[in-house]
Amino acid sequence: MDWFFYIYVKKIDFQKPVTLVDFLLKYSMDVTQYNKLNGEGFSSLQKTILSEILESKNVFIAFDGLDEASTEWNLEYKGGLNMHEKNNPLLYLFGLMNGDLLPNAKKLFTSRQNHFLSIDANYRPSFVAEVLGLNTKSQESLCKQICPDHEDQVWKIIESNPNLSYSCYVPAKCVFITFSVWKSLEEDSSKRFHSLTQIFAQGFKYYFAKGFIKGKVKDEKYMDRIAKLAWNGFTKKISIFGKKDLDNVGIDIRTFTDILSAFTTEENWGMEILDCDRKSNFSHLIWQEYFAACYLVYFSSVDEFCEWIPQFKSDRWE
Repeated sequence: MDWFFYIYVKKIDFQKPVTLVDFLLKYSMDVTQYNKLNGEGFSSLQKTILSEILESKNVFIAFDGLDEASTEWNLEYKGGLNMHEKNNPLLYLFGLMNGDLLPNAKKLFTSRQNHFLSIDANYRPSFVAEVLGLNTKSQESLCKQICPDHEDQVWKIIESNPNLSYSCYVPAKCVFITFSVWKSLEEDSSKRFHSLTQIFAQGFKYYFAKGFIKGKVKDEKYMDRIAKLAWNGFTKKISIFGKKDLDNVGIDIRTFTDILSAFTTEENWGMEILDCDRKSNFSHLIWQEYFAACYLVYFSSVDEFCEWIPQFKSDRWE
């Protein structure tokens, strides 16, 4: 490949118009790399890059997580965008998905099924494949990677519990489940796992107990604030949080970063909950959904809970 762009859709700011090249560079590079480019001569560089990617057949663009976009998919795309001018990023997504923009490029879009099908059919890619997830052999292989010395014991526990084994086809869930069951063997608590919720609770407990945090903060009282942040993001369809979002739930950025940015090691198998930099996001949408559910069940008032009951019929709450 001559050009490769990998973009997390949740990090796209749909409120700021950009040129096509700026759009691809800004959201596929880290901040430091992007800032080095975005200086004197950037306009000329954009023209050069655009000329190359329009002609090349070795361009690959991946958009990860259309369902995590912080926008409604309600703009009308009429085609004919001037790629040298600034446009809404959503229009670029539509044009790239339906093949109107960069037709020679190879493109990949990932999304949860229900959300993807809610996008206007005129904008969706013509070729769609449903990925069913990990097969049993792959799940066992992942289990062996995580806990090679306890593989048989851990996998036996998972297989014996339909609520756990059913969820392991999702890679992220397979990691969480395997990790939590493995660590529970030290406490002989595996027999208490009857749901995925218990898996997340066990993982969160282990996360604090073993000190996989930056700094010296060990305070689970932040649970309610984390849950409120997740809930606010879920209801507003936001997955990237800035300082204002943290202030609104009473969390200072330094403590928040200390608590939720874990060191990623083989021992904790990447069980970090949030990635924190200038802005923060849950490391996986599953974590945000878990904490949002915790808020609704444990911290919301009865009136607030009842107010949301009619919304539960939506596919988004599945």
